[in-house]
Parts: sequence; structure tokens; C-alpha cells
Amino acid sequence: MICLVELGDRVEAEKALVAYGRCAEELRGPLRLFYHRCVAAHFAFLDGRFADAEPLIEEALALGESAHVEAAEHLYHQHKTVVALARGDRDETEAQLAAYAGRMSQRPEFTAFGHCVSALVQAKLGKTAEPKAFLDMAMSQGAPAIAGQPLGICLLTMLSEIAYRTGATGHAQPLFDVLSQYDGCVAVGAGVVHGLVSHALGLLASMVSRTEEADRHLTAAASQASSMRARPLFARIRLDHARLLEGTARGAELAAEVRDECAELGMKLLHEEASAHVAPAGLTRSASLRREGEYWSLHCGQKVTRLRNTKGMGHLARLLATPGTELHVLDLVSEESVVQQGLPVLDATAKAAYRARLAELRAERDEAESFNDPARVDRVQAEIDALVRELSGAMGLGGRDRRTGSSAERARLNVTRSLRTIIARITEGDPELGHHLDTTIRTGTYCEYRPGPRPPVTWSW
Repeated sequence: MICLVELGDRVEAEKALVAYGRCAEELRGPLRLFYHRCVAAHFAFLDGRFADAEPLIEEALALGESAHVEAAEHLYHQHKTVVALARGDRDETEAQLAAYAGRMSQRPEFTAFGHCVSALVQAKLGKTAEPKAFLDMAMSQGAPAIAGQPLGICLLTMLSEIAYRTGATGHAQPLFDVLSQYDGCVAVGAGVVHGLVSHALGLLASMVSRTEEADRHLTAAASQASSMRARPLFARIRLDHARLLEGTARGAELAAEVRDECAELGMKLLHEEASAHVAPAGLTRSASLRREGEYWSLHCGQKVTRLRNTKGMGHLARLLATPGTELHVLDLVSEESVVQQGLPVLDATAKAAYRARLAELRAERDEAESFNDPARVDRVQAEIDALVRELSGAMGLGGRDRRTGSSAERARLNVTRSLRTIIARITEGDPELGHHLDTTIRTGTYCEYRPGPRPPVTWSW
């Protein structure tokens, strides 16, 4: 199970946990039940189900003591520490951290690891002196030497976050050089996920002002955390990404999403941090789009972009004018006629079933977006696109039966290509606005501008 977690494969890890739990319950051995409850408690924590995790770890402690597991108490305090920190309970975090550090010091093989966990928790609480002193001491042996130690990748990942949160810029490059070869790995120590290497690389790159590289790593880290359904970790990564983009509409939008997520999960400290990075209500970029003969003028803030009147520009203008409305590609290209020959591809019953399923999928997609679950959104959107292709292959404009092969697929390809081309040109002149359009313009058989509930750009015509 732990190996699957280290690989970031949460789905298979869950299956293994269920199978292991079934075996443990049948055998009723306290040791097996202890391990099952520990992993189950951590999975509940990764989900952000803190209330469900608490009784599981209490049961694990009792089972561990019954089975005479030496590490039972320090695993208990480790879990209690990370839960208290996630919830934002400073007093409980410090109390559990003291108990955890005390237990870890009694196990020499875990002393360095225990100190590193303690230093990272302190850094997340806003303390700098002690975490930085530990960082300097640990890095005195060199990052390559640390990588070769037991739990070395986990140690380097945590040290990277300590460096970031204490402003220890001098350690950024040595840590990055060693960690980069482990990009994509999950940092697991003592059965607990302590971070993602891609997250650490993003933080380190930001410390040495490699913004584009940091953006790429943090985006990858958020995607990985989402696929692992690690909601508290996903929120922290996204907030660090918002800090990287401080002062931009995208950064404020990310912070607002983290703020809402933390409010739902009950993560007090992170909610406060995210709120501090959210732009005041109404502070959005204003953009205008106007046709001037053979050109369009795009004004956004102080930037002005002149674009030739192409088909892609026309498609974009129509989508921006109707936010939240799906438009079929044949509507966008204003194709008036469809060849009507032969027999209908689908009968009325089949078309009704297609439409009902399509409505269900769109509702599921909206729910996934509200839960900030991009992996699920992508999966559902792929099914929607496949279903729409089937339906559009049988129907034309106005719901008319299509009796021969239509031009819908050709239109889809042409519209997608022209929209992506014009967005790329806008990005050259205004990267921030280009990113907004790239992430909110959805293409396919149906196209749509979906700016979300807190659009960072307001349009005028």
C-alpha cells in the first residue's frame, strides 16, 4: 500500500487497503489491524476528512500497544500533529509536536527525520530561527549525502519547504540540483505523505527567480495532488502558486479558490493566509474588444493588442459575448445546410437517451469543478466530447436528422485550430490575458467560454 502511495497511485492504494483490511478483520491479529487503521487514518487525512481520521488513529494506538509496536506512540503523535496543523489549531499542534519529537528522539534511526518534521511544522507555523538553524546544520553534509540516507528523498523534500518558508535562498540551488532527478515522486516517511517533489522543485525555482520553471512545477504538483485526492496538500500547493503569481488576476483567482476550499475543509490557518492574497471584491481586469474594419482592438489594462479579423477572432468574439453558453461548431461557422440523404442515423428513442446521459454528465462535470477535482473534470469532459460526437454525427442544426456524413468533424477541427491560434497570438502580447483565455475557452464539438463564478476579467464591447 505504501509503495503505491509513493507512486502517487491512490486508486490502487485504496484497493490494496480494502483487501488488506478484509484480511486483517478475518485474522483479527492486532498488528495487522494496527497497520490497517494507520493507513486508513492517513487516507482520511489526505481526503480532508479530519473528523473521520481521529477515531481511526485512536484505535490504531490501542491496537499498536496491544501488539507491542514500539513505533505506535510516535506514529500517533505524528498523525495528531499534522491534523492539528491542517486544522490550524496552534496550541494543539505545538503540544502534539513536543510529544512527537520526544518519542522520535528515543529511536536513533528516526532522530534526523523527527527533527526535520518538527522543523517543517515550526516553519509552517511562521517560526524561522529554529527551522533555519536545523536546515543549516542538515545541509552542512551536502544534499547528495542526504539523498543517500534512509528516507533521503523525503528529507530533501521537507528541507526544501523549510528553505522556502524561512527564506534560506542560499540552499535553493543545491537542493534543486539533487531533487530534480526525482521529479514526480511522492515524499513518504513513516507511512505519511510529507510532500511532493514537484512541489518542492516549484518552491526552489521560485526562490531563484525562475518563475516560468516554478509555474510549471507547481502546476504539475497541483495536478498530482488532485489525482491523489489529497485535498489539504492540493490547497497548500495552490496557495504557494498564488504567491508566485502575486499581483496578477490569476494569482488572486487561485487564492480565492484556496480560501473557499479551506473554509469547506476547516483549515483555519491556511484560510487566513489565502484570504490575505485574495484581491478585494471588484478588483478585476477590465477588457474591451472592438471591431475596427479589418482589425480587432483588444484593450486590457494598459495593454492594447491589434488582431486581424480572422475566422478565429470571429469565433472568439462570439464566445466571449455569450459566457456560459455552449455553441455547436456548426453554429460558429454558420453552416446553413446539411446534406439530407439516406436514413436517419439514430431513432427518437436513442436520441432521447443520448440527451439524458449528456445532461447527467454535464451536471457531474459542474460538480467536479465545484470540488476542484481537475482529474475528474477531464475524465467526464472526455466522455461528454465522445457522446457529443456521436449525437452530432446523427443530428444537424435545429435538431434535424443527419442522414449522411456531416461536416461537423471538419468544423470541429477548423474551429479548434483557429481558436487556439488566435489565443496564442493574444498570449504573445498579454500573457496573463492569454492564460485566462487558454484555460476558460473550451473547444470540441461544442465550444464555450467558461470564466467561472469569480471571473478575473470583465468584458465590454
